[in-house]
Amino acid sequence: MATTVTHPDYAGQRIGCQLAWWVLDHAARCGRHWVRRGTTEPGLVRYYRDIQGWTVVRVKERDGYTVTGLARAAQLMSDLTISRGAVAQTPRSGS
Repeated sequence: MATTVTHPDYAGQRIGCQLAWWVLDHAARCGRHWVRRGTTEPGLVRYYRDIQGWTVVRVKERDGYTVTGLARAAQLMSDLTISRGAVAQTPRSGS
């Protein structure tokens, strides 16, 4: 996952959090063990880590930015408010 951005009109509705939970759920249903995400924003690193439960796994300087990689174990998420409808799956090598 790359950093997500929510339009200001929808701020506070936890849309980004629901999206992250959907990704964790989808990954678990597809037999994946981990989900990774990254950001260049220190405030988001703290939010992802402290509120959403992600773990920092890498910090790297790239093109003048500090890029932080985070990871979280894939897991079924029972409290999703967005659909778990069928999603086309494309096999990827090395995933």
